[in-house]
Amino acid sequence: MRFACGLAILWAQSVAWDPYIPELPPHQIQVVSGRTQAKLLAVPATRDSVGDFTTWVQRIPWEKDQEWYPAEWLTLSDLMYVQGRPVQYILEHAWQIHRSGQRIRLRTEPIAYRLETEPVSAPQERRARFAGRSVLASGTWYKLATGEGGIYRITAQTLQSLGIDPASVDPRMLRVYGQVGGPLPQENNAPQPDDLVEIPVLFPGEADGRWDPQDAAYFWAESPHAWYPFANANRPYFHLRNPYTDSCYYFLTFDLGMGSRISPAATPPGPPTPSNRVLTLYFYEKDLTNIVKSGRVWLGETFNSFSPTLSLTLPLPACDSVFLRVQLAASSFSASQFSVSWAGTPLATVSIPAIPGPADNRQAQWEHVSRLLINTPSSPTLTLTYTGAQQGYLDYVEVTALHALRYTGGQIVFHVPARGVQQVQGEGSPPAYLWDVTDGTRPQAVTVVPTATGFSFLSPGDTLRRYCAFDLQSARDVRPLGRIPNQNLHALHGIRFVVATTPAQASLAQRFCELHPEAGPCAVVTT
Repeated sequence: MRFACGLAILWAQSVAWDPYIPELPPHQIQVVSGRTQAKLLAVPATRDSVGDFTTWVQRIPWEKDQEWYPAEWLTLSDLMYVQGRPVQYILEHAWQIHRSGQRIRLRTEPIAYRLETEPVSAPQERRARFAGRSVLASGTWYKLATGEGGIYRITAQTLQSLGIDPASVDPRMLRVYGQVGGPLPQENNAPQPDDLVEIPVLFPGEADGRWDPQDAAYFWAESPHAWYPFANANRPYFHLRNPYTDSCYYFLTFDLGMGSRISPAATPPGPPTPSNRVLTLYFYEKDLTNIVKSGRVWLGETFNSFSPTLSLTLPLPACDSVFLRVQLAASSFSASQFSVSWAGTPLATVSIPAIPGPADNRQAQWEHVSRLLINTPSSPTLTLTYTGAQQGYLDYVEVTALHALRYTGGQIVFHVPARGVQQVQGEGSPPAYLWDVTDGTRPQAVTVVPTATGFSFLSPGDTLRRYCAFDLQSARDVRPLGRIPNQNLHALHGIRFVVATTPAQASLAQRFCELHPEAGPCAVVTT
């Protein structure tokens, strides 16, 4: 490798396989200290390979007008801190593939580039934006668990399960704390939640200052899983299942004064556009099998010659259109295939190549099928049939559905696309409550107007908006976990790393810290 000017310190090197095309040679990773700019000095020499690579091209989330992937020969990460040192990663790409799926450029020489460093603020300056004291540092706190995203309730029975006498508390002092849903980012330089925030609640019976047996507080609880926008015409949104938990956790107290309550959403400005179509984002994914018995990659149902077929009934309404994606895998030394049917009609045949063999580290091969389906029935059945020598797996099913808004009771979650201010028309009886839960930590009550054919409401349309329509009877029960001790992580100073573990494993975690003093000061935190 040639460097015209080595102003940064090169202190590690590794390789990385591309997440979309792991079959091709890996890229090289250089890790440099300091804030760095990498300037390409010359385009490296390449050798073109011509063929049919359309299967690989279809996996890539192409940007508009992007011709090659990766777009550049060098990719520079954001600044991050590793053991207190500011570092960046430089990815030296080994190849580029053309959007047409007909050409691949293979790099035949090292990449020549220049590194230039910039001043970096001290790590203690990075911490200035964090709270100086944890919410849980004082007072009496109780922990609750929730499951899928939705409306949950805290009842008198909940308090009794936590060891609280409902007659001894003023319901107006109830405060509930939590955070945004979804898995935390793997990258340590990505934005992270700093501390717990108060979640507004609805408490219809609190005005008299007594928690009567029939009283309950209602709040929006986030899902441990998440959806994100995706720049792909065949996959406008993608889901991310939390690999660590199926629950979110909330904390309540009566010690901090009057609690926050649900407030009305502001009326969006400007004339609205009529609309009666909304989106449902749905995925089916189970973590049942880990082929290598390690890591975060799990697969779902297993297919083989004894159990070759799986049928799933998807909880969807009749839809105008459905973006369907089914991700499949196989661990077989010979080629295998899946037949996919939707609502009784054959949809696709997915061929999966054989794994290379014992000399290769790959234990499975992945393929997917993506389709845009029009005018689909309610509760469609998805059927998968496997043909192969060894085993096949379902990874996940992902659906983005466009349909009319219908409310028939209970609680439903739906989305309104960003298309400017809209007057959304719904069919059926008006819901008792409609909340805008786009920001799950700050839900707001939306005004619902009855109409001759159902109901309507205004949506700002400034971003993809998430709503929950519900009645109080459909609220789910929280899982009370008990009182927790006070903790103040923000008061820890001079700590190099934190070990989060269960109380049963706390002594082993402390022993781990003692066995590795070279890693620096360590704190053990139980959850």
